[in-house]
Amino acid sequence: SRIGIVGSSLGGMVTVLAMSEGMPAKTAVLVSPATDYKENHRKLKADNAMSNDFYIDIWKRDFFGLARSIRRPCLIIHGNLDDVCFLSGSEKLLQSLPRGSKLEIIGGEGHFYRKRENFDRMISLTVSWLLENL
Repeated sequence: SRIGIVGSSLGGMVTVLAMSEGMPAKTAVLVSPATDYKENHRKLKADNAMSNDFYIDIWKRDFFGLARSIRRPCLIIHGNLDDVCFLSGSEKLLQSLPRGSKLEIIGGEGHFYRKRENFDRMISLTVSWLLENL
């Protein structure tokens, strides 16, 4: 009853998948989730880290549709300068998540939270959300 999931980038995509398939988590935090993968990453090809099966599996899924089956509120954290996984994908994802879900936008930040103050804010938002929702 006190399980929370935190997923970043592709891990955010996997978190949406896990929650939609009944992962017994009370909440999730999605940091710069790659839910817009199909729309914005068509040119990427499999590298040594991921097999073609991974990309084929992603191509088959509608992550926004999967998010509609999630029953617990989630927090999305996204930098407004992210050029890897775009903020528009998180804005769209928020519309599919249940009532009580929230999007926190970190101004002046990209995908990797390299600015110390923005990294600290992302961690603080994550911890606060988990403490409030678990």
